[in-house]
Order: sequence, then structure tokens, then C-alpha cells
Amino acid sequence: MADEKNLDESLDLDDLLGLTDDDNVKVSPTAESDDVDELLNDIAPVQAERTTEAAEKPVDAPVAAVEASVELTADELRIKELEAALEEPSPFEGKLTPAQLRIKDLEQQLAEKNNAAIEQAESAPVEYAPAATGETILLHFLQDGLIVCGQTWYRGQELEFEKGSPAHEQQLNKAGKSWLDLLDDIDGQYERWGTQYIASGPWRGKGWADAPVPADMTDPAEITAYQAGIRKAASAERLRNRAAPLIR
Repeated sequence: MADEKNLDESLDLDDLLGLTDDDNVKVSPTAESDDVDELLNDIAPVQAERTTEAAEKPVDAPVAAVEASVELTADELRIKELEAALEEPSPFEGKLTPAQLRIKDLEQQLAEKNNAAIEQAESAPVEYAPAATGETILLHFLQDGLIVCGQTWYRGQELEFEKGSPAHEQQLNKAGKSWLDLLDDIDGQYERWGTQYIASGPWRGKGWADAPVPADMTDPAEITAYQAGIRKAASAERLRNRAAPLIR
């Protein structure tokens, strides 16, 4: 019984020190205390070797094995492919794609056609309605800037429409309504335009030929050109004689 007890104690001490039979180091419970230091010195290299082996062993090996064993779904694989594609530099980076180049070219062509149409319209002679023979609507402009009949109108100009004429009907929408309905509706003009642009009857202020030179215009050549332009505009207004332009 005593031998079995000594053997158990020897095994327990081996386990405590982390030794195995392969280490060739035995500890006897009957060892003298003087031999303990020598015994520990024999054990130390073995423990150091085990510590080194443990440190060199990769810790993440089980984690990598687990990740490798997990199978991705089709959606997850597709997501990873898309993420990888986004990380790759685009061959069109900093440049327009073929589709964008095509759109830009079409926009340029459209702009050129529009500019050509505008130039043609501006250079074409304006056709005015013939002199009225029946009941008319006469009005004048109180401020610059209202666009009707295809052109911009200025303070002091006059327009006259013969009711039922082509020029008058061109102002009507599908419901038979027209901006001319606001002629005597000041509130309606403010609601639509934010100000009053038109009023009934002839213009009773000064004519264009009587327009003064702007106060900030001091250069003689500029003043001469301005006065020549005013005379030309006044002559054109007399020739137009209140007639409305026809839209073709």
C-alpha cells in the first residue's frame, strides 16, 4: 500500500510540473530538499521548450478552418463579386462613357438646331395683321418685359386686335381663354404676373421719339447711337400702327 501511495504522489507531482514519460525526468517523493534545486534545473529546459512550441503554433488555425468550412450562399457570393468589381479601377475613370459621349453629342446637335431656328425666326420679316374693319380690342403696355404674340413688349407700345380675326384667335387657348381677358382685371394681372402690365385704350404718355437720354449716358458717340435707335423704333411703331404680329 505504501508503494502505491508513493507511486500516486510521484504521478501527481509529474502532472503538476507538466511532465510526461517522454521527458525522461522522474520526481520521487523521497527526494531530499537539497536535490530540489538540481531537479528544477533539469525540468526548466523541458518547460521552456514546450513554451516555445506553444508560442510558435498559430493561434488562428482553428478559426481559419471554421471559415473554410462555411459555404457562402449564391447571394453572398454575388455581393462579394460586386464589391471586388467596385474596388477595381474603372477604364472610364475621369472620362465619359460611350453612352455619355453619345448623349453629349445629341445635346450639341439639338442646341445647334435650336439656335439655327431662333436665328431664322429673328431674321425673318414680321407679318402683321391687316387693318381692322370691325370691333377691336385696343390696349397699351405700362411696363417693359411682357412676352406675347411671340415677342417682348415695352412701355408705351400699343396693340389692337380685331375680334374674331386670326391674330385675335391665336391668343386663345383650347378653353377659349386669353391673356386679353385680364385687360381690365388688375387683380388678375397681379395674380398671374406679379404686376400690372396692360391697360385698355391708347397710350397717353410721351412717344418714343420724346424719350430722354438716360442720365448715366455721357459719351457723345453713345448718345448719338441711342438717339438714332429711338428714332428708328418710333418710325417702326408708326408703320406698325398698333397691328398685332401674326404667328406663322
